[in-house]
Amino acid sequence: MMRNDWELEHEAALEQAQGYRHLALRIIVSGIADKDYSFLRSDWCSWLCEQCDLPYDGRALLRQAIQTGVWRMSNWKQVERTLAKRLKGQRVGNRGVATPDVVSDWLSVEVKAWRSFPKWLTGALEQARHGCTDGTKLPIVILHEKGRHHVDDIVALRLKDFVDWFGEIARSSDTCESEFEA
Repeated sequence: MMRNDWELEHEAALEQAQGYRHLALRIIVSGIADKDYSFLRSDWCSWLCEQCDLPYDGRALLRQAIQTGVWRMSNWKQVERTLAKRLKGQRVGNRGVATPDVVSDWLSVEVKAWRSFPKWLTGALEQARHGCTDGTKLPIVILHEKGRHHVDDIVALRLKDFVDWFGEIARSSDTCESEFEA
């Protein structure tokens, strides 16, 4: 069955409107993510919500943006949750003060998520692993900044090597969790 020109134009207009709606949603949600709440109270934002048939409520906008795939939850939050589970710890989350990202009985973890690691770093970790063929040594990389004291050097190792060496990590206790409660 052939579709007439009006149906094709109508469909194209709907797709364009949906595109505008997603763009409006992305603009508004980025204002929420940047904590620019004055933007949300602006006449322009209310007009944009009205024109694009969007709810004029921050939580509802975020929910709709996540459900439609216009906005994804920050990757670093998911990384923190995954590592907390893997380390049998607890994700502390942003409390407005300097706190670790994940805590357990004996670990205080600051998580940094990168799109990809520098090749020199992954190469150094591979080189360290190749030097430990019999499994009796822990492969680590020590990062030294020229002109600094060696006590400030950074020790890096793969999470798998860490868990293999130190074993399963105990679940964090209530005392450790309560240190960071608001």
